[in-house]
Amino acid sequence: MGSISEDPRGVGIERAPNNVFVLHTPEICRKGWTNCYELPIEYTVEMYDDLLSVDSDVLASRYRPAGLPMRRFVVVDDTVMQLYGERIENYFTYHKVHAHVVRIKGEECNKNFDAVMQILEELVEFQLHRREPILAIGGGVVLDVVGFAASMYRRGVPYIRVPTTLLGIVDASVGVKTGIDFVSKTKGPLKNRVGSFYAPCAAFLDKSFIRTQDKRNLINGMGEIMKLALVRSPELFELLENHGARVIDEKFQGKDHIADRIIELSIQTMLEELGPNLWEFKLERCVDYGHSFSKVRKIERKHNTSPYIMASL
Repeated sequence: MGSISEDPRGVGIERAPNNVFVLHTPEICRKGWTNCYELPIEYTVEMYDDLLSVDSDVLASRYRPAGLPMRRFVVVDDTVMQLYGERIENYFTYHKVHAHVVRIKGEECNKNFDAVMQILEELVEFQLHRREPILAIGGGVVLDVVGFAASMYRRGVPYIRVPTTLLGIVDASVGVKTGIDFVSKTKGPLKNRVGSFYAPCAAFLDKSFIRTQDKRNLINGMGEIMKLALVRSPELFELLENHGARVIDEKFQGKDHIADRIIELSIQTMLEELGPNLWEFKLERCVDYGHSFSKVRKIERKHNTSPYIMASL
């Protein structure tokens, strides 16, 4: 097998000239090869109005492989199912899609291996195809758990995020990190210690879900938005300064499009920050502003109050 090109990584071989290189380093090893491959990453973040309307086929059809039965594997936050379960069932029934719904609890205390194993067991029973996406509907905990399960099942299957909280919309749905908390025998509870960088195929955003959030959780999400405004966006800061209290009172459902602009700016700013550094090779990240001191300021472990504290500072 002849060599055809020179490269600092070695000599490219004929059948894979851009990927496999023969090393000539007798001072290090007798013989070696370098295998190089750039993993393509592409996902969309899309905003919609009323995804659960039967007039929309987005959740029923997008990214569903041709030739497979009309079905969806859907993981739903238990609270979301209590609030929207009837609409979810009616939606898939209308579109003649068999929805296999798995309910998991969304609180931080449930962000663990038990939740991941529950999803994996259901995936085995469902016999999910390798190109068939999981649909995750819920807050940040559910999106993180489902993303981690998707990265492990059959060494990686697609998944779609549908965030139902303000914090999920502007934070958890935008990047590629997944993960769960881990309880060490010696160190105790460790937040987000086990996980992966695994991009969804898409995130479908619908702010109408926010109308059922309480004020405290809205302020948690607003804390994340305020962080982005402080580090990157004067326009976003001005919108929060002038309209923040009213937008919270209206639960982001106002008719003057101020809430839409706040969400749009937040998402775009987050993507601009994350895009060049998805794998976090650079650890100095503006979007993680506050992550060190906010953990110290937590009031109780069972409540992730750091965004709330940041919003009140």
